[in-house]
Amino acid sequence: MLRSLLPILLGVTTAFAASAADVVYTRGEFRGTSRHDGHDYAHIKIVVGSKLPFSTLAYRIADVAVPGDIAKGMKVEFRAERVGRDNVLVEIRRASP
Repeated sequence: MLRSLLPILLGVTTAFAASAADVVYTRGEFRGTSRHDGHDYAHIKIVVGSKLPFSTLAYRIADVAVPGDIAKGMKVEFRAERVGRDNVLVEIRRASP
């Protein structure tokens, strides 16, 4: 029984590893930045369809160069990672139309 399941289990593990390596960007609208408790934060309104409709979320900015030339109101694509207790903005760019 285990021998018959082994190829299936290996295939699922390989597929999961490949999909976990894919980079996923979330789309939203850049609302601006703020400073709180000695940290800079980017505020991004998540667009409809992301299971958090009409929500503005705050992401800690670890590198002040990350927002770059993104202006308030721009549609953006971004990546964030969980670092300790914070969601940290890793990359942000203008969204393609």
